[in-house]
Amino acid sequence: LNRIRQNYDDQVNLALVNEAGLFAINNNLPDQAISYFENAILIAAKESNKLDRIVLHQNLAAVLLYSGNFEKASAVAQENLNLAVQSKDYHDQANAWMQIALAKSGRRNYHEAEQNIIRKAIPLYNKAKAYEDKIIAWEQLAQVYFEQNKYTEAQWFLLQAQQLAENKKIT
Repeated sequence: LNRIRQNYDDQVNLALVNEAGLFAINNNLPDQAISYFENAILIAAKESNKLDRIVLHQNLAAVLLYSGNFEKASAVAQENLNLAVQSKDYHDQANAWMQIALAKSGRRNYHEAEQNIIRKAIPLYNKAKAYEDKIIAWEQLAQVYFEQNKYTEAQWFLLQAQQLAENKKIT
């Protein structure tokens, strides 16, 4: 990567560092993946392409959530939300809200996690007509309720997810 960095432009370097981060994830090396994604974000900061920056922030937040670094994941997801709002992409905004909610749930701030999913992410998924992601949001919401031993609420959201999947013929 260091040799290539000197020979190619930022866009090629950005793609390669992102791929290295994905490779690290596939090989269960979250610390390396975090480092690669952070470097890619630094390269992307020079570019004006918000879409690349959004994807990189989503990747970094996902790895941080996986590794249990909920504070930093929340901060990265918040940065991602700001980029998504600027690009006016409802789907990316909803994804950012979901990552913020997952970080809050990881810190056992269940009420805020519930509110972020119900009041922010799901309506944005509706606007984007992203029904598969809406199903995942309901499943995550059910998990938040399950972690609080609120089994009736968890079951209700799983049933909502199942019904939407059947209505939209999503397996």
